[in-house]
Amino acid sequence: MQRTRNAFAERTTPFGTLIQTRSLKTKGGGCISLPFLHPIAMIWVCCEDCPDFRAFFSSTIRGQRLKIVMYSDEVTPSRELLAYNHKKLWAVYWSFLDFGPNALGIEDAWFSGLFVRSHIVRNNIAGGMGQVFKVYSKMFFSTDEGFDCRLGVRLNVLPAGSPPAPAGSARGMSLVFADLAMVVQDAEAHAIVFSLMGATSIKCCPLCLNVVSKHCNLVRDPTGCTIPVYTTDTSRFLMCTNKTSRAIQDRLKDVALNRLSKGKGARSRVQI
Repeated sequence: MQRTRNAFAERTTPFGTLIQTRSLKTKGGGCISLPFLHPIAMIWVCCEDCPDFRAFFSSTIRGQRLKIVMYSDEVTPSRELLAYNHKKLWAVYWSFLDFGPNALGIEDAWFSGLFVRSHIVRNNIAGGMGQVFKVYSKMFFSTDEGFDCRLGVRLNVLPAGSPPAPAGSARGMSLVFADLAMVVQDAEAHAIVFSLMGATSIKCCPLCLNVVSKHCNLVRDPTGCTIPVYTTDTSRFLMCTNKTSRAIQDRLKDVALNRLSKGKGARSRVQI
């Protein structure tokens, strides 16, 4: 059984083997290798081995850009009340929103991406699940690996309504485009993966530039630039762009590297 499983894991596709290792930075300055289930290789194998899945996947492709949804959570496979449980692990799954709510309510519609022990993430990996999530996301969107779902990948599936192609024919291929549309997590996983405190922070929403907590002083902004989180007029929301998001990240990086040693006063002056 183990030999069969290992052979399947090493199965080759146009996108490499199913199981692929990636190097992550450790807190000590070294590197650690983790095995990931490559998402596009997994789709290729499912379409090749399972005619029912290929037919279902084909029915969702109608010329649109597919919407990727990712999910991560911490799982406890044994006794949850143990003070320190070495069996606890992080799990990452993904799917397509285009599958629809009926399909997404079934476990089989979600693809596994990674399982890693929580104590390894917490004690060894620099940045914890944030770095793990970053590395896995690049397996969808990385021109360094030779393909990027945003630019289109050739998959062994035809769009809905296409006539069947002969087995092994190049006409049985199609160019599929996809973007990351949603990340599903509970509040704790959201904070750990993206370093965002959500409702307990000053800047509550990572997508909005000017929405702040109702308990902070910024809510009484005389210019009207910042607005409280309970605002119902969505026309007043200012959305973050890639430029503003990177500027915030660079600012936080500067605080972490250069100002943490200068005491609480220096940190409070740069908080948002």
